[in-house]
Amino acid sequence: RDKRKYENELILAKENAEKSANVKDAFMSVMSHELRTPLNGILGPLNLIESGVSDENQELLLQTAIRSTTRLTKMVDNILEYIQLENESVLIERDCLLGDLIESVVRNTQELSDNDLDFNLKMDLAGIIVSCDTRRFDLALTALLNNAYKFTSAGKVVMEVNHKFVGDKIHLEIDIKDSGIGIPEEKLDSIFVPFYQVDGSLTRSYEGAGLGLSIAKRNAKLLGGDISLVKSEVGKGSVFKFESSMTILSKNKERKQVPSSDILVVEDNALNRKVMKKILSKNNLSCDFAEDGKVAVQKTEEKNYGLILMDLQMPIMNGFEATEIILSRKDRVSPLIIAVTANIEDGTREKCFELGMVDFLAKPIKPSVMKKVFKEIGILKEASS
Repeated sequence: RDKRKYENELILAKENAEKSANVKDAFMSVMSHELRTPLNGILGPLNLIESGVSDENQELLLQTAIRSTTRLTKMVDNILEYIQLENESVLIERDCLLGDLIESVVRNTQELSDNDLDFNLKMDLAGIIVSCDTRRFDLALTALLNNAYKFTSAGKVVMEVNHKFVGDKIHLEIDIKDSGIGIPEEKLDSIFVPFYQVDGSLTRSYEGAGLGLSIAKRNAKLLGGDISLVKSEVGKGSVFKFESSMTILSKNKERKQVPSSDILVVEDNALNRKVMKKILSKNNLSCDFAEDGKVAVQKTEEKNYGLILMDLQMPIMNGFEATEIILSRKDRVSPLIIAVTANIEDGTREKCFELGMVDFLAKPIKPSVMKKVFKEIGILKEASS
């Protein structure tokens, strides 16, 4: 009888833990969406307005607003990611072009940085496709690059990607060298501690919550790798090393290209639809709109789209359901579908790729980032750039 009571208590405790985890996941999903959607509604129009402003005073005010919104976005990202990392240990792997993955991290970091630095990428990974948790890899490498750019006001950043093949694995050693402020010797042992600031004074010159390097190291370890400080000298810069191994699936694969130039934007938010229309029109591209997944499915029955920019969290039918239906059709060439969403909680990116989406863009989106993606998939071949 005591044994049965103990077993029942264990079952109840397990059910309560699972219920608590589900509540937490739901909360994180809502918070991610509710925080990022208004940020996209602010940053998107600001970027579009900035490109058409000629008055110097107005341009200065706009640049200040853009920098502040970008700073808030980074802070939101880091806080949400840190909360998730506290209780997350599961890896969700997908196939990806390794060179594309690394180049996308570099591209996004450069676009979001205020510092205009010389950047040199040394890498030879063309055509290599691997299986890895792309989100964890992206987060680790992004945090390292952000750190290099943040503490280098002038000069250069060099990223050297070395690799070697061991059986069916590829082992990466990524060295990131900057010419920034460097780290004092007495601070070296604390740089990976969460919330730690090398300069913790009230007069510190650099913003942030002190989460970047701890998030990077935690994600690297989840991937079975590590991040370490190779060397640092005050006034001369630092060198960090990111090591990681992943399974090789192929050594010769190209990025998919759009089958046609017809674009469908699936977005339930009216302001975001206007922002997307402006971004596309600035690249001499036009599009049709669908306000939810059900309408998107109907429109794809009437027209063969080459590219679909798909929001995920929508009424009536969400982006996941719509994508699954659209890509399951066998009577026509499948479009390329890119997730464009404020929903970035754990597992979302992986689910998108599992369903067959080719890319994942988190809101708020900079027009220049989207333009580069369009070039990569061939949608801008015939359009002006």
